[in-house]
Amino acid sequence: MYDELFWLELLEDTHFILTLIYGVILSAAFVGMERTKANYMKLGYFTVISAILQFLTFEYLGHERALQLYPLLIHVPLIIFLSYMYKVSYYSSTLSVSMAYLCCQLTKWIGMVGVLFIPEQWFYYAVRIAFTLPLLALLVYYVSPSFAMLVRLPWRELVTLGLMPCVYYIYDYITTVYTKLLYSGNPVIAEFLGFFLCIVYIIFLYIFAHEYLANKELEVQNKMIEMKVNSTLHELT
Repeated sequence: MYDELFWLELLEDTHFILTLIYGVILSAAFVGMERTKANYMKLGYFTVISAILQFLTFEYLGHERALQLYPLLIHVPLIIFLSYMYKVSYYSSTLSVSMAYLCCQLTKWIGMVGVLFIPEQWFYYAVRIAFTLPLLALLVYYVSPSFAMLVRLPWRELVTLGLMPCVYYIYDYITTVYTKLLYSGNPVIAEFLGFFLCIVYIIFLYIFAHEYLANKELEVQNKMIEMKVNSTLHELT
């Protein structure tokens, strides 16, 4: 029994460390960190310090209390670090950290699918550990370049892009960490994300249609200018 508990705790600790690495690297990739040795060194130092702080917090304060303090101990310093080191706005770094947090759902669901085959807690952590780094590599190389390009736009253009990950971050902490409202069966809590997705999609459609019409109008104007230039050149000839 003691050995089983030891291995379960080891898997849980390994999972939390890998999740920290996953979140830090993905956040840095989302803000468009240049892949230089100096940047990797800075990111490595920050990750090691954060890992030590995380371990001490979980060890001395307990799992529940550590999770409640996690935003102040890990996420806020990460936002400040990204803004200072990579010269992006606080809104952009907050959006990147929130998006990385949202992407943790991918490994979480992979672990939950694994438990369907072997319904053991140790297997849940083992599956998440096995998929964390491969999934991180896929997101960094195939998703982060596009996101990094968008995240440096002016903050007014990022509002819609940032609504979903930022609100999900707040929602998840309020309903699962600071309270247990998500598991209470309250229909308002259960349906909130669906309602919010609807609102975000409506806003997105409005902005997309507005931008699409503006681009079409600009395209028509450019064609008219081109026709006038061609006509003038023809007359000169």
